[in-house]
Amino acid sequence: NYLGQPLGFIWGPLVLPSKSNITFSNSSVMYVKESRERLHTLYQTQCLICLVTFLCILIYFPTAPPTVPSESAKEIKTEFSKGLFKLFKRGPFLRIALAFGVPLGWFSGWIASMRICLEHIGIGQTESSLIGVSSIFAGCLVAVAVSKLSEYITGKFSTIIMTMYAGAAFFF
Repeated sequence: NYLGQPLGFIWGPLVLPSKSNITFSNSSVMYVKESRERLHTLYQTQCLICLVTFLCILIYFPTAPPTVPSESAKEIKTEFSKGLFKLFKRGPFLRIALAFGVPLGWFSGWIASMRICLEHIGIGQTESSLIGVSSIFAGCLVAVAVSKLSEYITGKFSTIIMTMYAGAAFFF
């Protein structure tokens, strides 16, 4: 996911026409028409990539791994719907889901509409794409660095998580 998002930031502006390159009189009509055609091609290409990836997964992956990956994988599992219902009745699960889901939801909403949000301060499509790519890569680098740091600081996992959330809120 984190590698696909920057690819989308780079790929989108390369495919769509720039409004500044259109100088003829009926520019808005031509821009919309050309944008729709290019978006159609972009979506078809993305759909084809997803379909090929899905087919590769269906062909390659076996129904079970050759060896059991963990002790808990040996246990007999409950039915999916019953297990999901039990999870939603547990308070700790809901708190954890909210703790991770709310920040991710804010980030996803911001990153999806970033070009529109930055347009009024003079940052165009290309610049906002570069901001998106760099922010995602910076987030990946910080996540790897903090995961390495947390290996050395034992017993303070909650403190590290809360510090990361506070830092993310500050920089957001």
